[in-house]
Amino acid sequence: IAFSTVKSAFYCKFLGFGWKLLYDTNPVLVGTKKKLQFFPVVGQGQECISPHKVWELAGVLGADLGQLDAELLCENQDMLAECPDDVLFILFPGTEWEHRNGARLWPYLFRKDKEGKWDIYAFWLTVHFTKGYNLVRLEQGSLG
Repeated sequence: IAFSTVKSAFYCKFLGFGWKLLYDTNPVLVGTKKKLQFFPVVGQGQECISPHKVWELAGVLGADLGQLDAELLCENQDMLAECPDDVLFILFPGTEWEHRNGARLWPYLFRKDKEGKWDIYAFWLTVHFTKGYNLVRLEQGSLG
């Protein structure tokens, strides 16, 4: 899988509109053949979960991928072919942006149609996550 080291248009758009990059993890999906694992952020009996709790969960699971991994998946959607049908959103809390007005956000992928096409968006961290939001990581122990 090839991935450009040049910052994407999505990435540069934030920089051009008054956003500051607070943190950004190194991409982990470049060149991998490992399968992906998906983890719902809302557990049984829960209706929603705060961004802070999602961030903690991502750290525990090792599912704190960032924007560059999100963009790589968007460019190589065949990597998401085995994504379960109930996964509608994939969060990437390894990258956080802050606007000059204090608003913060994370990138995420959104399944935009029944054929499984995905697109990249940004989620405001002022609201809680509900069912359908997931974290992703490389499958532990798989070959590749």
